[in-house]
Amino acid sequence: RGANGVVIITTKRGQSGKTQISYNSYFGYTQSPSLPVIYTGAEERRRRINQIYSEGNYFQVRKNPLILTDSLNPAFNNNTNWMGMFYQSGIVQNHDLSLTGGTDKSNYRISAGYYDERGTVVGNGFKRYTFNSRLFNTVGSWMEINTNFYYSRVLTNPVTGGGSRNITTLNPSNLPSSLLYLSDADKATYLGLNTSMRDDNSQNSVTLSNNILIKFNKKFNFRSNVSYVLNNSRRDQFIPSTTNVSQIASASSNAVDYNKITAENLFNYSDTYGKNHKLLVMLGQSVETESGSSTNLGGNYIPTDQITTVNGVTATNMSGNSSKSGAAMLSYFTQITY
Repeated sequence: RGANGVVIITTKRGQSGKTQISYNSYFGYTQSPSLPVIYTGAEERRRRINQIYSEGNYFQVRKNPLILTDSLNPAFNNNTNWMGMFYQSGIVQNHDLSLTGGTDKSNYRISAGYYDERGTVVGNGFKRYTFNSRLFNTVGSWMEINTNFYYSRVLTNPVTGGGSRNITTLNPSNLPSSLLYLSDADKATYLGLNTSMRDDNSQNSVTLSNNILIKFNKKFNFRSNVSYVLNNSRRDQFIPSTTNVSQIASASSNAVDYNKITAENLFNYSDTYGKNHKLLVMLGQSVETESGSSTNLGGNYIPTDQITTVNGVTATNMSGNSSKSGAAMLSYFTQITY
């Protein structure tokens, strides 16, 4: 930030000459994290029984839990690694495409990018799409115009957990027994891979700026900067009754919007007197406005799992709130340097 809170953004400028096309990409691999040794299946049963016989008293030995003694029961003869199933190797890829060209008086640079990361936690991911352009034009020798546009869209898959079945808080000291039966549907729910669940999380950002420089002569010029910034995010979630312990379907929707407009005008004068005297004078005016709003809505006891939004919910089972804010600033400033 410059003096008076002015934000100055610079991006790559187009190169003069024939149109040049550039493409860059890279791929990366992230190893699954090292995990502590977890004994599962028959090995867990054997170690637990041995521990009871070596450390338990007479009554504890006689009352071995059914989960250890009934090894033929399908509910107790499984081999689930409750820690290892949440982790995987991560993959990262990035792609950038750019075009640049023009002349000394008029040139451009346009680029687009795509970034995709599969996290080391199953079901966790991050995607980003970007577009950026910069146009430069001159009018004779007395005016320069720079126009910049930037757009990005981010999609994220949050870390598994939350709600009524928060699995990611588990640690080796309180893991469920690997002997317990885990259905494919429950496993998909824990891993965030259940297609009946919904968790759409997106963010959009737009920045548009225009800079005009007018040169009246070698000593006096005028510069005008105008920029507009828009950011919005939204997250929609749905938990069907079939994956909720209480057998209740619930949904929520959260949205946040923010925008900002900045306009700045600068008059600059510079002159040199003799060999050792130089005078710089700047007069400026700046206007800045910003506003934001948010809306949050949630509901329980949704009539059917076919409805994945907050719909058909009675008032007693619904909650929500909204907010709105705004601010503005007008300032005048000067700087004299001798």
